[in-house]
Amino acid sequence: MKKQFWILFGHSFSVILQTLILILFCAGISAAVVWPLWKFAVTTPVFYTISVLAVAATLLVFSIIRTVRRSPILKTLSLLFHIIIIATGIFGAIQLVFSGHRLISILVLVLIPVLCIICTFLFAQKKQ
Repeated sequence: MKKQFWILFGHSFSVILQTLILILFCAGISAAVVWPLWKFAVTTPVFYTISVLAVAATLLVFSIIRTVRRSPILKTLSLLFHIIIIATGIFGAIQLVFSGHRLISILVLVLIPVLCIICTFLFAQKKQ
């Protein structure tokens, strides 16, 4: 009975110790990664913003390139036109709201899906 108790106690202690070591390891790695980024952001916020935007843009470009290589050209063009329609529509609606033309901005937001549907029909591949 005592032997079984000590085995169970040793196993429980081992699990608790492993958990604590894992928590300390994660905290140490997090501090080693986050603290320099925080220090960089606090000391030079403009350069940090430019750096983060450059990294995000690079990842976005690589993701788009990888997607474009795998898909047919018509589907890629359709997706590109959808992105352009949605982005310019939202940007235009925001500009119209800021300039005081709220009713026209609602019309622009309603036209976004209509233009996307038209774009989809224009780039639809003919199945014969």
